Amino acid sequence: MLRTRVLMEKVCAYAGIAVKGYQCERLFEPGTITRKDDGTRMRSCKWDRYLLGTHSPSPQTLRKIYGHMSPSQAKALQVFYEHPMWVALAEGPLDADYWQRFYQSLPLSIQQLIFKRNTSGSQPKSLKIIRDSTVQGLLRIWNHDAFACLIALCRDKSITVDFQAQQSLSFAVHKYVQYLLISDFSHIPMLLWTYFEQVIVEDSRLSKCDLDLWQGGFEQTFCYAQAMLSFLLAAEDLGIVGSFKSQQLFLYWKLQGNTQLINQELAQAFSDPHGVLPESKSGLNWLIATMNKHLAKHQQVSIRH
Repeated sequence: MLRTRVLMEKVCAYAGIAVKGYQCERLFEPGTITRKDDGTRMRSCKWDRYLLGTHSPSPQTLRKIYGHMSPSQAKALQVFYEHPMWVALAEGPLDADYWQRFYQSLPLSIQQLIFKRNTSGSQPKSLKIIRDSTVQGLLRIWNHDAFACLIALCRDKSITVDFQAQQSLSFAVHKYVQYLLISDFSHIPMLLWTYFEQVIVEDSRLSKCDLDLWQGGFEQTFCYAQAMLSFLLAAEDLGIVGSFKSQQLFLYWKLQGNTQLINQELAQAFSDPHGVLPESKSGLNWLIATMNKHLAKHQQVSIRH
């Protein structure tokens, strides 16, 4: 349900139409809309079902959708709809074999974080004991692949996760959920939160850690998400964030510094771009310097004056 709902929200946004079944059908399958003798319309209701998320579009329908988009939009929709994230978010129960296949479908950079090194090459891959360093490595990647893996590590009951990693997992997943609420799910944030509450949290390690995060409800999490968006937009206006790579680095390294101080200094720089920020430890200047260590010279950032 969640996957198709979000896809159709994106489709309507790209197409510039209202999120309504009739609008979708008129765009993608106008030939199916007819009029009876009395002037009333007759049409299929399948697009309404897609918008509700009760049915999934067939491969043929997906091709129709992609065919109406620009090449870049079609590619973005296809990548999103077929992303491993949906495998990790599937309703359970899901067994160890399911998760093993999922882990092996992830990019090599993520597999290297979670699998033991296999020197013989003939033995099946086995997961490491999941420790805090693994969680931090995944959070640092800050994309949907890493998020999918974090979700799997929360849900897979066949693996060993040490105590500190369990705490870190809960924090990392909650932080990425905040990010999703202001990005891919910004049109339907409550739907994502409800799905997490009902499907993901209850039957996973998330129900045992950082309960104040998950039991605080949608309003609390959405408030955190809006604050994340506010500071991200300020960073974009200041020239600190200008690409997806710099956004990833900003969001991850901000968590490793003095978040409260960085927020204060962001607000200060935004209100007075020509002001000079103090060289405070783990503040905004530290964050920019740390980001630049991970950016090519031509991509490096600074406060725009």
